[in-house]
Amino acid sequence: MIVVIVAMTVLTLIGAFGAYFFKRASAKSVHPLHIWKNYYFILAAFLYVLATIGYVYLLQGRNLTVLYPLASLQYAWIALLGWFLLHETIGQKKLLGIGLIIIGVSLVVL
Repeated sequence: MIVVIVAMTVLTLIGAFGAYFFKRASAKSVHPLHIWKNYYFILAAFLYVLATIGYVYLLQGRNLTVLYPLASLQYAWIALLGWFLLHETIGQKKLLGIGLIIIGVSLVVL
């Protein structure tokens, strides 16, 4: 089960980087005729697909009630990536929310 938890945590991090690159893609043209020239968009879509395929693979023979709450770790990763890479502000409420997500996921997994 430890391997599954670590794998799911890594997949949520990959998905969070997908969100980061979608944010970067939004600074360029997202017009349907130009989207394929937007390398950030392509990378973001690839990361989302990779994370989703990994998640579906992990679901085989495992409890949805354990894996799906682990997916919420992606929200925490996104907040941290936004702070670290985009210099966005993380206030006390966001930190509390991240902490509650981590506590909640820990309780569900245990």
